[in-house]
Amino acid sequence: MAIVRSDPRWDVDDTAVDVVHGRAVPDPFRWLEEADSPAVRRWLRERDEEFARAREEWSGRGWLAREIGRLAQHSDFSAPRGRGGSVFAAHRPAGGEHPRIVVAPDARMASPRVVFDPMVDDPTGRTTVDSWDVSPDGRHVAVQTSRDGTETGVLRVLTVSGREVDRIPGVRYSDVAWLPPGLDTPRRGGPPAFYYVRRDESGGGRGVWLRRAAGDVLVRGCVGAATVPGVRVEGGRWLVASEGHGTGHREDLWLADLAATPADGPAFVPVHTGRAIESEPRIGPDGMLYLRTNADAPRRRVCRASPTSPDTWTEVIAASDSATLDAFAVVGSARSPEILASWTRLGISTLTVHDPTTGRRLGDVTLPGAGMVTRIDTDRSADGSVVAYVSYADVARDQRMLTFRSGDRDLGGPSAVWPPARPEAQAPRTRTGEEPDDVRRRVMWCRSADGTPYP
Repeated sequence: MAIVRSDPRWDVDDTAVDVVHGRAVPDPFRWLEEADSPAVRRWLRERDEEFARAREEWSGRGWLAREIGRLAQHSDFSAPRGRGGSVFAAHRPAGGEHPRIVVAPDARMASPRVVFDPMVDDPTGRTTVDSWDVSPDGRHVAVQTSRDGTETGVLRVLTVSGREVDRIPGVRYSDVAWLPPGLDTPRRGGPPAFYYVRRDESGGGRGVWLRRAAGDVLVRGCVGAATVPGVRVEGGRWLVASEGHGTGHREDLWLADLAATPADGPAFVPVHTGRAIESEPRIGPDGMLYLRTNADAPRRRVCRASPTSPDTWTEVIAASDSATLDAFAVVGSARSPEILASWTRLGISTLTVHDPTTGRRLGDVTLPGAGMVTRIDTDRSADGSVVAYVSYADVARDQRMLTFRSGDRDLGGPSAVWPPARPEAQAPRTRTGEEPDDVRRRVMWCRSADGTPYP
């Protein structure tokens, strides 16, 4: 096997070898992983200079820049989060570089006010918002930022006026799960308590931490080596802790009742541990635990359980033989919940609605076109029912957020676009300038040497 050697000018050790399945695999470029070494810094500087020389000969640069600029002239909204009588969202304005966190008095989002703008925090544009969440009372916002493309950042807590009241450095893609109201008394003027995660041994160790006025407490440390912790609060009561094992589909999952156990010492009950499976948990408006899981279902299925016996499941939506169950949400009220399921087949998404007890298919949901649903978020509306927000795009339409309420079966019209003040809600705009009906799609099938058909 021929090995491409690194340039001898770098004076580095390029003899790294990994043994994979008993076979030696050389990696002569392992030295490039040492980002702060003098050799790597020199290599990067010379590559920058090489790129600068080459790009001067690219005649299409001006056209490409104009085309990208044209495509960027639309605004993006995340799913809304209603808290404390206000509505929050991440919003990237038309032509903007990064999304910012905004708040408005209602869901119309007609005149949102900025809570945090990374371009104001860092005018160089090198700081990004990695994640954010709003406290249950709507008075504080947790924002995690990172700079220069690093994966380790800062988790800060701001008031809705933008004043910083707390900061946790050295976190890496940390979840934030606010303690439900009534379970903690925050210090005067300070934010409510919340759970967050540390993915390395800095700051006391990997695991789920509780941050409150009395100090940080590790409530669940990671058991496995190099595992990734996660945390969330579901249904205003249930603390979900997870521990992911590598890049494979393996995850351990636990549940704790915050209404029955101390916040700084929750009694976790396993949902599943020690199995090569992963699950996405949600507590429905009916108080039941729902899991989108790959247990005995590579294409995913939905199971149901009582949160007091989370390891005893009943299948609700069976796996499909031809489509992957990519996302789901349990919407509606405690008396009349529904499951909204998103399926993908041949790169195109479909939405179906199911009975949460029997799994019976109640109907299909019309989408604006033949496109992709990339995620489904949920939030509670003013009447207490759970509403789903469907992120959708296709080859003709920009990314947009569609509102789904229990009983809906049509998201194809402009009335479904959120927020209502967005231009698409009045006159849906396309990327290409064509009408959506002018876009045609054809699937071609081929057969491999063994006769297996592939699209």
